[in-house]
Amino acid sequence: MLLTDLSSDYVRSFFADSTAENLSQVLALFDAMTADGQAWLDKEEVPAENRRFKRVLDARYRGQNFEVKVDCDGLGPDDLAEFEERFHAAHTKEYGYDIRHRAIQFVSARLQAIGDVPKAPQAEVVGGASLDEAKIGSRQVYFDARNGWVETPIYDRGALPANVDFAGPAIINEMSATSLILPGQTVRADRWGNLIVSTNQ
Repeated sequence: MLLTDLSSDYVRSFFADSTAENLSQVLALFDAMTADGQAWLDKEEVPAENRRFKRVLDARYRGQNFEVKVDCDGLGPDDLAEFEERFHAAHTKEYGYDIRHRAIQFVSARLQAIGDVPKAPQAEVVGGASLDEAKIGSRQVYFDARNGWVETPIYDRGALPANVDFAGPAIINEMSATSLILPGQTVRADRWGNLIVSTNQ
């Protein structure tokens, strides 16, 4: 959460047909919301070079009760045809079809103001030299009726070697959690320390 970018959302309702004149009004709404976003980012003391704004217009075919979100970044007052192409593409992506002969209606203009937060460099995990060194014991574990009780090795997560696949069952212990790897699964600690669990086919 400490690495999440700052974000604030703004919305203005604008029910109107898709025309060049109405598109200009939508762009004016985006400009007004951008000013609001700039003021908020000023208060958050975000440098100008770390600010981004995303423009999205909720739109629908006339007669529909649902909208799709259309990316409006980069659109100008003369780009109505481009907007309509983006709308048809967004509708097709969402619902699998478009209705190009039907009129399009604007519903709401949305703007997201984003302040990029500097990200701390992520350190690679060294890990241990081998699975044998990471093993700290074993115990009987009951998995299910098919597998029954199985003698299951226990590993120290911090001592797992990086990028080494090994098969379950296994118990991986750490200070704040215990991960159970089931029979038929394979696990690997990647170079960032994430546990990647795969089910064998």
